[in-house]
Amino acid sequence: MKKGNMTLAGVFSLLAILVIIQSSFYPKGQDGIPGPGFFPIIIAVLMLAASISLIITTLRMLPEEDVPLGLSSLDNKRAYAAMGIMVLYVIVMPVLGFCVTSFLLLFGMIKWLSDYKYIVCCGASAGVIGMIYVVFSVVLHVSLSFGLLF
Repeated sequence: MKKGNMTLAGVFSLLAILVIIQSSFYPKGQDGIPGPGFFPIIIAVLMLAASISLIITTLRMLPEEDVPLGLSSLDNKRAYAAMGIMVLYVIVMPVLGFCVTSFLLLFGMIKWLSDYKYIVCCGASAGVIGMIYVVFSVVLHVSLSFGLLF
């Protein structure tokens, strides 16, 4: 488990550093509006912080915590299913559009990972997508990908 954690943290640290370097070459913002590299840098810094946190947590692990107890083939199947759903999301999003596919993804993931009722999952998904839409379209004036439906 320690090797996996350290490998994952190393890969994501390297990816975050590469994103920061690449994004620093983007044009700077004007008139108080952030440039195109602003958000990738913020996300990359958060990813780097999470990777450093994973490294620290892994180094502090006791030897008995190193063995992945309780992991079953069901857990692996659920992880692979989640990865497959994310790949499907990336493939379908240009066709259906950001709002529809993101709503369906959030709704499905919230329902799958929680015991909430359908109406709560629907409301939470719609609320998150609504906030994202308002922030990007209204505040930042960034066009979101719209497909056949919306």
